[in-house]
Amino acid sequence: MQIIGSSDDDEPLLAQESCDESVIELSPSIDHRSSSSTRQFPLTKQQIDYKQLKTGFLISVAYSAAVGGLGTLVGTGPNIFVKGFTDQFYSNGSTAFEVSFANFTLFAFPMSLILIVLCWFWLQLLYNRKELFQWRKVDASVQESQKHVQSILKQQYEALGSMNWQEGTIIILFFILLILWVTRDFSNINGWSVLFRKGYVTDGTAAVLIGALPLILPNKNPLKKNWDYNPILEWNHLSKVFPWGVFMLQGAGLAIAEGFKRSDLSSTVATFLQFIVGTSRTVTILIVIIVSAILTEFTSNLACASILFPILDGMAKSTKIHPAYLIMSSCMGVSLSLMLPIATPPNAMIFASGDVRIRDLIRAGVGFKIIGILVIFLASVTVLAPIFRIH
Repeated sequence: MQIIGSSDDDEPLLAQESCDESVIELSPSIDHRSSSSTRQFPLTKQQIDYKQLKTGFLISVAYSAAVGGLGTLVGTGPNIFVKGFTDQFYSNGSTAFEVSFANFTLFAFPMSLILIVLCWFWLQLLYNRKELFQWRKVDASVQESQKHVQSILKQQYEALGSMNWQEGTIIILFFILLILWVTRDFSNINGWSVLFRKGYVTDGTAAVLIGALPLILPNKNPLKKNWDYNPILEWNHLSKVFPWGVFMLQGAGLAIAEGFKRSDLSSTVATFLQFIVGTSRTVTILIVIIVSAILTEFTSNLACASILFPILDGMAKSTKIHPAYLIMSSCMGVSLSLMLPIATPPNAMIFASGDVRIRDLIRAGVGFKIIGILVIFLASVTVLAPIFRIH
């Protein structure tokens, strides 16, 4: 027997058998005279519901970060990598196609919105099923909790204060960049890029231009008295916090892809994929999405894309399928990093909190991964071709 506590007259207050069960917290109001036998105090229903809901909240953050990154060209590493890959290897020829900010967003953003809604519904079924269809039935305790949360959020918002000069400048630059990206080249209509010779400006041109302005523009209103010039960003600070590793990883991926091409390794890979030649395009796309979604659980999505894209190039040659179907489908699939902590940083962060177990991620991730695969597959076989002008 293990003594957990004692009363003032040195009698045992509570004894507990040595076992592997969870630790029980003692309440100071327990009367030791009520029973001399071992007592266990399991979690109350409210505590269980709170713990389950907390797990659901944490997983929702990680999953929304994963599928939210699908929506734009700069949302996640594989999206940026696919832009560089296609510009390098599919700029001309019979299989040429272009990935721009506009057509990528047109293809991926609706998919991202659909997946976010389905993610909400899926996690509601897993962690908040009882209240899913009870929006109007809110008891007094829940209303009181909601008012308390709203009060805290309001205090935090008021603590932010009004927007200052440099914050407003960055917001304006951000929207200018979005406008330049979207209007450079529409899917079926020429944009402002026609003002320059073909191939002279890209989405990177706008990014470099707008990205350099915070190093020049002042961080305070120059019309005010006693104004002293300082830029919004200083290079000494930027060079320390900038994620140079992402550039190195993307450059390494493009180097691997170039090595595949020059060493004729892509043709060798194509010979190993002869068994797919007789498979229909629809089935091949589904296989590519499934393989991409599985492999991304064991390595970063950017590293997974840099490995898969050259192989898919060889597969496209062997199957006579336009490479856009395979590469764009794989680009979407590698972002479905949902089941393991090592798959993506958001998963690792919520796992490190101690409130999410691996089995929680697997339980939620298996079902949502299947949902994601189906959504990406349907988009790839329906709207991909007209958006990227594939004939």
